[in-house]
Amino acid sequence: MITCDSYSESNSISYFHKENQDSFLCDIKNAVFSIADGVGGYLGGKEASILATNMISRSAGSFQDMDSLKKAFLEIHKEILSQARSLGYFGMGTTLSVAKILEVGGPIRQSARESNDLLEESRSTILAANVGDSPILLFERGSEEVAMLYHDDSEREQDPSNMWTLSQYLGFGELDESRINSLSASYTKGDVLLLCSDGVTDNLVRTNGDFHYLRELIFKTRSARKIVESALRAGIKSDDMTAVLVFLD
Repeated sequence: MITCDSYSESNSISYFHKENQDSFLCDIKNAVFSIADGVGGYLGGKEASILATNMISRSAGSFQDMDSLKKAFLEIHKEILSQARSLGYFGMGTTLSVAKILEVGGPIRQSARESNDLLEESRSTILAANVGDSPILLFERGSEEVAMLYHDDSEREQDPSNMWTLSQYLGFGELDESRINSLSASYTKGDVLLLCSDGVTDNLVRTNGDFHYLRELIFKTRSARKIVESALRAGIKSDDMTAVLVFLD
């Protein structure tokens, strides 16, 4: 059984940032979960994040492979560009991270174009895709392992002090399938999936130097609100902060 807990709050609302620009989706029926973090500093960040999660929600029932997931990202990107032109919102955009949970033992097609073979999984499988820097993390129960099911499209690796600059987001520049980051991972009963906006990990992981504190919060509290409130208290980076916890029980 899959259950979900979610919470969103912000400590960065100001004259230039009038609202929490994060949006999220918890679709238990279709086992689809997403986080969209509207790009700050430009008009239309909130509109872009809402558009992204609404479009994911409308197509959630069709996600059965990576191809269908990537197609949704491309459609969202095109729609944001169209909305930005219509509204005159230069730079309007959002990050997007999506996870689809596939049933145990079912045939899973990794990519229809890669191969006609079906991958038979003895463990359940997560399909994950993202553009931007909103993390998708899988915490294994009874283990210190953390699977990072996303790619960070910011400039943190080149300059760890820069926690804001993105090199890619939906609504920015050209986007094709090669720039949509995608990974799959197996999981077992008791594991927990976390999707969050970058403010959560920038505060909690950077504060403690590793994922241990975040892991403790997840398994002890099972509360998205506790995670976000702890990140807000850390005080490293003011930001919109959203957490979606998916309990793979």
